[in-house]
Amino acid sequence: MPLNYPDESILANAFLHCEARKVNKSGCISFMGKDYDVGILYAGQQVDVIYDPQNIAKVRIEPKGHEPFYAEPAKVGTHVAKKPQKAEIDRIPADSSRLLDAVSRTAGEREHRAVISYSHAMEDDEDV
Repeated sequence: MPLNYPDESILANAFLHCEARKVNKSGCISFMGKDYDVGILYAGQQVDVIYDPQNIAKVRIEPKGHEPFYAEPAKVGTHVAKKPQKAEIDRIPADSSRLLDAVSRTAGEREHRAVISYSHAMEDDEDV
């Protein structure tokens, strides 16, 4: 009778370890001192973490009622996400400012206002 060897994938899965973790409200789990982003969809749920103890760079997450998927350690830093690229805006040269125009206009109006002179009023009183 010939020897039957098990499939490599079946053999590899037989020696994987499993631990349960609860997903926090931001969609992450803490596993072996590292945070793994599993998605906000699973927040508050219990998931199984299937892993090879020799290599935890990628772990399989098996949520109940959903398809298993792989997660990698989350990169958390001061600037977590890439900055969105700003659209290049053509700079329009400013010849004037509406604010400065309004201020200079009101200043000009103040200069042109009729100045009240009481000297004429006093001359009229003396004549009476």
